[in-house]
Amino acid sequence: MRHRLPLFAIAAATVLAGCGSSGSNYKPTPVKPVDEVALKPGDEKSLFPVKEGNQWTYVGQTVTRVGGRQASTDFEMVFKVVKVTPKGNGTVASIEVNTNLPNSKTDYQQWEVNDKGIYQLSVGNPPVPFNPPQPIALFPMEADRNFAWKGGGMTPGGKSGQSSLTSKILAPQEVDTASERYSAYGVETKGTFSVDKANGRVASFAFWTPGVGLVRYKQEIAVGENVAIQMLKLKAKTLR
Repeated sequence: MRHRLPLFAIAAATVLAGCGSSGSNYKPTPVKPVDEVALKPGDEKSLFPVKEGNQWTYVGQTVTRVGGRQASTDFEMVFKVVKVTPKGNGTVASIEVNTNLPNSKTDYQQWEVNDKGIYQLSVGNPPVPFNPPQPIALFPMEADRNFAWKGGGMTPGGKSGQSSLTSKILAPQEVDTASERYSAYGVETKGTFSVDKANGRVASFAFWTPGVGLVRYKQEIAVGENVAIQMLKLKAKTLR
């Protein structure tokens, strides 16, 4: 199964207290609060800084449930911007996506970031376009703002078909990743898709931090009794 965005568990911390002592005086170190993000008008495109050479590495996990059986796969996924093209008041970015899974092949995606929002244009090689372009986030990022999309393209099930999605922008909140904690804007998306005669459901949460990009993602796909959950947490980044 290819791992894609459309467009991914909570890190556990182990505390060792007073080995060889009662530990009665132990006090955990408070978690340092993260300043809440605030997007300034005109700075919205910083949510996804698509400059050539920018790269994001994610720790990922896919959990599949078929009937009463469950299996999980851990992996790393790398997104790298390999080309940017100006388009009107925005930028179209070509992105290579690679994982360290056995026999995996490079995937390709095209995104557009402009003053209206972040859109996914296509995935795959050769590219499978979204028609119309699929909005991932719309500006301004106002809490409880809703938007919808209906169209054709690559479905969450990994095949070309039709999808119908509704999304809601969430207020900034603190999230953990594989590297640090961020304050991020969330986008909750729910919907349905159809491929041939099969119908499925999808639900996802994506968290974006200005000047960084996507820091955390979770998507759940269900077709009948078959369920797949994919999670991504930012591990490292190279931003120019």
